[in-house]
Amino acid sequence: MMYKDDAHNLEQIEAYLDYATEESYLDLISGRNDIVMRVDWRELDEEIIQYCEDILNTEQLSVELVNRDHARGFDLSICYKHKKSVVPFASDAADRDTTIIALNQILQPEYEIRFCLASEGNDCLEFLPLKQSSWERLERKYGATLLQQCFAKVEVGACFFG
Repeated sequence: MMYKDDAHNLEQIEAYLDYATEESYLDLISGRNDIVMRVDWRELDEEIIQYCEDILNTEQLSVELVNRDHARGFDLSICYKHKKSVVPFASDAADRDTTIIALNQILQPEYEIRFCLASEGNDCLEFLPLKQSSWERLERKYGATLLQQCFAKVEVGACFFG
C-alpha cells in the first residue's frame, strides 16, 4: 500500500535535495506533518507511532500500552502487520530515541525512517519515514553521500534527544 501522497511527497523531498539548503528544507519539508514526523523530546511515545501511521497510511501499524507493575508503570508495544515488538526501554522511563529505533526496526524491510539533519538543534526533531524503494530511488538519483548529509540513518544506539 502506498501512503497518501507518495508522488507529491517525493517531489517535495527531491526539490529539497536539488538544493539541499536549510532554506529549501524549511520551505519544502519542515513542519509538514504529511511528510515528516515532528517529535518533541517530551512527546508521548505512543504518539510517535501514530504520527508515522498518519504518514505511511499502512492501516497495519498500531501501538499498545499495557499497565505493568514496575517503575515505568507500562510496557509499550509496536504492532505492524503480523509482528509485535515491546519497546526495550533501558530505564524506568520511556524515551523517544528507543521508540524511534524500535519503530524503524519493526517497519523494515518495507519502510525506513531517517533523521532529518536540518532539524538538528530545534525544539522538535523531524524524522522522514519512506518506503525502502523510495530511499533506493533517491540514492540512485542523488547519491549516498548527499542523502547521508541530509537524512541520517536511524540505527541502534543512536541518540537524537540527548
